[in-house]
Amino acid sequence: MPEEEISLEQAIKTHLLNDPVLASYLGDDAVYFSVLPAIAHFPAIVLQEISGVDPSPTHSGHSGIENRRFQMTIFTDCVHKRVRIKTRLDRYLNNRNVVVGQTAGSDGVWCPRIWKANQNDLGFDVGRRLYMYAMDFIFTEKVQP
Repeated sequence: MPEEEISLEQAIKTHLLNDPVLASYLGDDAVYFSVLPAIAHFPAIVLQEISGVDPSPTHSGHSGIENRRFQMTIFTDCVHKRVRIKTRLDRYLNNRNVVVGQTAGSDGVWCPRIWKANQNDLGFDVGRRLYMYAMDFIFTEKVQP
């Protein structure tokens, strides 16, 4: 049976939850797309694509490589948990030649390069009583030109 093809967004979520260290901090399913649900498990990460496709052109046309920027916002009830998750994301995602989101039923998405583009301490939200931290990563994705 052929392997299931998944989107880069789903592959990133799977990749994060496949890391035993991050999974021990976050639990089984505390990575959400776009918005934090009203009923969410904490600590949590909200994953959102914040820029469209940026093709990497060459002199002979499209290279088959595209850069996509994703923001991961960390929500925790404790500043120490936020620091541990941020540090793990730094170490886990700054890589070259990574297959993101590979599982038994999926080949994942090959990313020749992943790097951190920005980070911002969003402070403490008094209303929700949560510490927040945003990190932007650029995922270079190999696509068919």
